[in-house]
Amino acid sequence: MLRPKAPTCLLSLFLAATVLMPASNAAEPVADSALSYQSPVPELQAIVDAPREPALFVAPDGRAVALVGHAALPPIAVVAEPQARLAGIRFNPQLRLETRFEFGNSLSILNVEARASHVVVGLPAALRVVTVKWSPDSRYLAVSLVDGGAVRLWLVDATTFKAHLAIKAPLNAIIDDGFEWFGGSTRLILRLRPDKEAPLPQISPVPAGPNVQSTDGREGASQLATFEDLLKTPFDESLLDYYLNAQVGVAAVDGMLTRIGPVDRILSIAASPDSRHILVSRLQRPYSRIVPLPQFPANIEVWNANGKLVETVARTPLIEVLAPGPDAVNPGPREFGWRADRPSTLYWIEAQDGGDPRKAVGVRDVIYGAPIPSNGRRVAIANLPRRYGSIYWGRTDLALVVDWTWKTRDSEIWRIDPDSAAEKPNLIRAWKFEDRYSDPGLPLTRVMPNGASQLRLTGNSVLMVGAGATPEGNRPFLNRLELDRGTTSTVWRSTAPYYERLLMPLDEEATRLLSLRESVSEPPNIVLHAKPDDAGIALTHFQNPTPQLAGVIKQVLRYKRTDGVEMTAKLYLPPGYDAKRDGPLPTLLWAYPREFKSAAAASQVQGSPYKFNAISFWGPLPFLARGFAVLDDPTM
Repeated sequence: MLRPKAPTCLLSLFLAATVLMPASNAAEPVADSALSYQSPVPELQAIVDAPREPALFVAPDGRAVALVGHAALPPIAVVAEPQARLAGIRFNPQLRLETRFEFGNSLSILNVEARASHVVVGLPAALRVVTVKWSPDSRYLAVSLVDGGAVRLWLVDATTFKAHLAIKAPLNAIIDDGFEWFGGSTRLILRLRPDKEAPLPQISPVPAGPNVQSTDGREGASQLATFEDLLKTPFDESLLDYYLNAQVGVAAVDGMLTRIGPVDRILSIAASPDSRHILVSRLQRPYSRIVPLPQFPANIEVWNANGKLVETVARTPLIEVLAPGPDAVNPGPREFGWRADRPSTLYWIEAQDGGDPRKAVGVRDVIYGAPIPSNGRRVAIANLPRRYGSIYWGRTDLALVVDWTWKTRDSEIWRIDPDSAAEKPNLIRAWKFEDRYSDPGLPLTRVMPNGASQLRLTGNSVLMVGAGATPEGNRPFLNRLELDRGTTSTVWRSTAPYYERLLMPLDEEATRLLSLRESVSEPPNIVLHAKPDDAGIALTHFQNPTPQLAGVIKQVLRYKRTDGVEMTAKLYLPPGYDAKRDGPLPTLLWAYPREFKSAAAASQVQGSPYKFNAISFWGPLPFLARGFAVLDDPTM
């Protein structure tokens, strides 16, 4: 269950209250030229301007880590860039890029074995990194940048640390990143802007008719969520067509580009593991004014590597009405993808209850598969008693499937034989997913040479990684799960006084590990473990970005509600605070209500007492710089 991010309205009001605005008479208008952005008080400005830890991208072989730095805050010029809002999505119409205000402003590569970091050279001076992706062999780093008024693909050689413009043609990254590695490490598959774009649609000053929404013909009642940025007029629909228009491209690392297939409203592309086929989703009409883009009609097609249609797999309809409840799904085929253990075999999910979780059925979802070309064939890979969650492909005779039910909070891990429909799924583990103490974690995967992700298997055992919630706080773990016996053994676990998260095992037996370690006074740094139980060697040495608040006091509180249910919260006190000397403090309570099925789950400890006291502009902790106490995330 995901917890929504805490709202920032209180912090925004607080920051605004500390700004000294020019004095003016409320009865007199103020010229625009007399207004300008103001700065907050120095102690808050120091927090806003503090450096941020870089984003980390570990290479598939674990021998290198890409580090993308970010500015403390985006400049006003970036925030003020144009934004289109259509069909529930927001994007920059000039760049053809999903709306974002944060871009990387530096790029370096850490060599794990040499324990040395190298700045990538050859990139544009005014760097705006969008996304980075390692090639399956860890030789190259594909980087999308805002470059010359568009999003373009650059390539970094991880052995020389030199970058160059790979493809001049701009990407269409409105829906996703717009590029993936294609069947290995020598080619990429791209969603490109059309080579010759049609003129931008112009709105007619005279409407052709009224905007009408009708419930005629709909049977029964259904609940409908409220969505933002929906289509409102036929002109909006024509704009959506225009901006989503794209063409698939295949680019070699030497710079050769081939455009394939027609220009169309392409929603997604995915290459088969053998790179002979491409799974393509193309948007279709009619559109909707009450639901967002993911529920619009689409043709699910398979093309060959030259862009020729091999077969239409499905035509998914417009879905404006779903059954009530979080477990409700589309009644037809959904979630198409490639089996990672086969050269060119599709899989997808189909609900057996019509998408309505209120119906009592023995089988809730079925995973189907079909080789390409299918010639109309399909086979049932697994029958699931609960709603499908995810699948992890291992060998042709072994995959792991996670299912779940929101109403009861039940979740299960099943072992299946994807090539034998007669073989019943074998239950490996069952738990309540709100019971964090019993969470077995999720299977670890590895990137194969063809770019597909498969389970990290050693015989019939698989590595599992999880948050490791305990009554003393989170202790992330790496376990080995024996699939035949269902037994678990601990390979590695975070220990006090640190909070440590696994980045990647560096060998088959997981004896050498790469982790991210922090403590109350030390920010997260990359650590190399020669064996799971050693102290580790720090490969980075990032410093506390807000040393003026290094003395902040953090306590994990446990308390009982009036009905006896135990609750938790994190209490932060300003540096140097002394209760006897300073007395009571103004206190900010920063909370978001959560829903639990049981008192036991509500009583479980959240977070870790050993995490670094990261104080940034996001969240409530800047109040500490103004002498407040902060009670963060109390259970509600």
